[in-house]
Amino acid sequence: MRLRTAQLADAEAIAALWRASIRITCAPAYGYDEAVIGPWAESKTAQTVAELIACEEFFLVADEGGVIAGFFCGSFALNTFALFVDPVRQHSGIGSRLFRCYENLARVSGQRELSFHSSLNAVPFYEKQGAVIAGEPVTEPRPCIPMRKVITPL
Repeated sequence: MRLRTAQLADAEAIAALWRASIRITCAPAYGYDEAVIGPWAESKTAQTVAELIACEEFFLVADEGGVIAGFFCGSFALNTFALFVDPVRQHSGIGSRLFRCYENLARVSGQRELSFHSSLNAVPFYEKQGAVIAGEPVTEPRPCIPMRKVITPL
């Protein structure tokens, strides 16, 4: 597996992975509530992903032989972050590797702390990465948990 910068040609594959992850991995934590899951998943189109690839500070994919196994994207300036792994490839270390890359980008950029919102199902994953819950749950646009992680210098 190699990490690389996302390309516009990756947009449809990333969107499909993102929708599948929401519908398969996230849905149980939200009680399979279609009012939450449906709009969230359906908002992940090739067009919206292409817009993110073009505007986010960073957008990296985990590429396994030409197949996108996961990704993360975001911006330190906008305090945005998303990390998703293909449901069939979860628990294989891809998410941890992507998160370590995010931490390294933060370190190189001079960030002292990561702040982000976690989907309900991902809180245990982020806690394993050393993040802590940083406040009360947020309900809009969907329930999520604020988290933070202090970045230690090299």
